Amino acid sequence: MLLLHDHYLRTEESERAVPLLTRLADETGGGIVDLDDPPVGQRNPRLEASLSKVYSQMTQFYELGLGPLKAIDKEERWDLEVVDSQGKKRKDIKVTYPRKVPACGISNAEKEAPVK
Repeated sequence: MLLLHDHYLRTEESERAVPLLTRLADETGGGIVDLDDPPVGQRNPRLEASLSKVYSQMTQFYELGLGPLKAIDKEERWDLEVVDSQGKKRKDIKVTYPRKVPACGISNAEKEAPVK
């Protein structure tokens, strides 16, 4: 999500929206770039760097598929971390994912699959 602020016309509503939209992006597995709108006709190096980062995130990613080992009766929060071979959290990797798992059942194939 890209937020551009008009620094000539800031409102109380737009200022309150930033933390709400940041939380929404984080909770749903997205990201946010918050920039002031540059005057017309001027380059904005921060905007260019942020867009470059967003484009990179869209083209260089891993997809991880997970299935429940048991039925989930109600929505639950969960955490996902990338760790190194010693089990230490990798701080150089940003993981984006929905922070809540909706209620879901488990398929017959998953019930019969051996747990490893």
